[in-house]
Amino acid sequence: MDLAVVITGKINIIFPDTNKFIKLLYHIIKNYGNNVLFIFVVNSNDDQYYNHINELFSYTQKKIIINYHKDYLNELNVIMKLKQNDNDYIRLKERFKNQKSGSLYEFKNFDDPDNDLSSQIQFHQLQVGLKALIEYETKNNIKYDLIMKTRFDIEYPDKFYPHLNDNIFLYFNEINKQIIQTSFLKCNINSIDDLIQYNNSKKLKLPDFRIYDKDERNLSFGGIYYHNTRNLEKIKNGCKDFIYCFNDYFYFGKAELIYKLYNLINESLLIEPDDQELFNSFYCPETQFITYCNKKDINFLMYYNDSFSIVRQLEFIYNVRYD
Repeated sequence: MDLAVVITGKINIIFPDTNKFIKLLYHIIKNYGNNVLFIFVVNSNDDQYYNHINELFSYTQKKIIINYHKDYLNELNVIMKLKQNDNDYIRLKERFKNQKSGSLYEFKNFDDPDNDLSSQIQFHQLQVGLKALIEYETKNNIKYDLIMKTRFDIEYPDKFYPHLNDNIFLYFNEINKQIIQTSFLKCNINSIDDLIQYNNSKKLKLPDFRIYDKDERNLSFGGIYYHNTRNLEKIKNGCKDFIYCFNDYFYFGKAELIYKLYNLINESLLIEPDDQELFNSFYCPETQFITYCNKKDINFLMYYNDSFSIVRQLEFIYNVRYD
């Protein structure tokens, strides 16, 4: 099986303590050998970081390094300007504004997407990475089976690497299995029917319209803003192919599923959620991800648990140990 990994963001935020990001690459190479391609979509205006990538990831045999800041940031600005003039964008923003003005927290606490591209830049970097992957596949007459999209600032579980299990669909590795089964026991869930009924009985909590309870969050399979009964029903009905998402921070799945996310940047913020739960967090990137997947009928399971975290420290690390 061939794997492509798209890594996005600012490399100056890679963290120096546990080096679990670096260990991710080590475990990927250990399990996939030469059958892996790394695509770095780097958002930095400092050329030294592109040299750092070559030095730090010199052991990766196949890699593509993209200067996103230089070559693509203006493209994102153009995409956002087009969105801001779209009737659906204007309508949905006004609806959100009116809804929030009457709720427990005010619209003023909301980051206006007209002034903030941070929620969209990862979607655009995904598209840039997938475009490079398509060109690579065409040029080299190869098709990758599995695609992972991640960032430089993720701290992963020990020995984590992207892979699929043909017989297990709610979790794919031992750490997630332990987390989910522990919550199953606490909530007296013994079957997929019990899990669906459990999620149907739950509602988002005020004042932030999110899932606060840890076990409920472990079992929502929709992150902190969504009870994902739609995809749990698909598992019940025999579906086997899903994108495995850790919030919107990193995710992986079969190539044909990940490629369906190619136009996420073009259509996010323009699609009205089909579930009122999602409209309360409409401008959160994970909500945009979920809304797009629901609209396009892309199967996904989203985790928001203690198996991963985002770590940001402005320091670079050169010496890496893999033991």
